[in-house]
Amino acid sequence: MAAAITMPIPITLAEATMAVIILPTGDRSLLNLIRSHLSSRNAGSWAWQIAVSAVAYLLLYSFFGMLIYPS
Repeated sequence: MAAAITMPIPITLAEATMAVIILPTGDRSLLNLIRSHLSSRNAGSWAWQIAVSAVAYLLLYSFFGMLIYPS
């Protein structure tokens, strides 16, 4: 029970430290970096990639579900 109370404090401090280290500084904002990354591909390319990922996820999820299904 004590871990549930005391662990969020160091975890939050570690997350804040990582955010300060990772986030860009100066005139480059995180939103501009995300926009430039997403604009590197066209919409059709993103749609194709998401569709293939969804099918692969469903197949793997079903496969591992069948492994643990009681017979």
